[in-house]
Amino acid sequence: MTGGINLPFTTISFPWRCAKVGMMRQIEILDDVRVRFPGRGPDFDLGIEVGAICVLMAQAEPVIRRSVSAEALEQLRPLAQRFRYVLVATPAEAGWDVHLSQGAQRRPALRVV
Repeated sequence: MTGGINLPFTTISFPWRCAKVGMMRQIEILDDVRVRFPGRGPDFDLGIEVGAICVLMAQAEPVIRRSVSAEALEQLRPLAQRFRYVLVATPAEAGWDVHLSQGAQRRPALRVV
C-alpha cells in the first residue's frame, strides 16, 4: 500500500469494555494491523470488518487481501461489484480468505481518423 502505515504486527485492544468478554475476533484493518473489541457483539465486529475493506476499495487500493467471516463475505460480494473489484474467496480455518483486485479498466473506443 502506498502512503500507508508501515508497522510490524500490532494488536490494539480496548480493555475497559471487558464486561461481556466472550470470543473476541481479531479484525485486520490494514496489513498487519489488527484490532479486537472486547464486550462488543458480532454485529459490531461485522460492521468494522466490512467498513475497513470498503474504505480501501473507496481509496482505489489495487489489491486487497483479508481473512473475513462468512457474514462479511456475503456483504462484500455486492460491494466489490459496485466498486468494480473482482472478488475471489477461498475457505480458511476461521472463515474465508478474500482477494480483491480492481477489474480490468475499460479502454476507450478507438476510432480511425
